[in-house]
Amino acid sequence: MEIVINKDTKALCLATFLVMAMLFTSGHAQGGCSPLAPCDEILCAVSCDRRGFKNPKPTCVFPRIGHSGDKCCCQ
Repeated sequence: MEIVINKDTKALCLATFLVMAMLFTSGHAQGGCSPLAPCDEILCAVSCDRRGFKNPKPTCVFPRIGHSGDKCCCQ
């Protein structure tokens, strides 16, 4: 049994895979968040540098009042 796929379908499938790959890698490239308590801009910037980000844009995320579970996100 032979499956016939026309050129348009192949192109659409390839484009879909490329978009999905870009979305998944851009999430990683934008930077992961790592726990850092207490978080401030200086400590977060040092953490981003240590993790190998070039020209990072550090951001502290405070999920709760009282700063338990702070995270440092690098972009």
